[in-house]
Amino acid sequence: MLSLINDPDPYVKENAMQSFEAMLKYFPWVGEKFKNEMASLLIEILRTGDKNRKAFAIIMLGRLNVKEALPVIEEFKDVDDTVILPLEGIKWVSLGEIAEKVIKELGGKVND
Repeated sequence: MLSLINDPDPYVKENAMQSFEAMLKYFPWVGEKFKNEMASLLIEILRTGDKNRKAFAIIMLGRLNVKEALPVIEEFKDVDDTVILPLEGIKWVSLGEIAEKVIKELGGKVND
């Protein structure tokens, strides 16, 4: 399912994002069982995706509690580009704001 997030069709991408979020919400055991595989794919998306895909990857790494991703996530805390995600409440939010929130959730340091 994560590979569909890189699909060029925006409808496929958005549905994959929503489906992945729902899977982690309603079937948390899947995230626990496949955390390492998901984390490596999300980190790859974080490195190569557009700003919306990067924001999604940051949020999902936070939901999966992947503390090892903190150094990569911290690279985005000063990015002002706004993103639009098909997730509730995440429209026109800066990538940096999302990164800072997840850094706090993962126990990292944020300059307040």
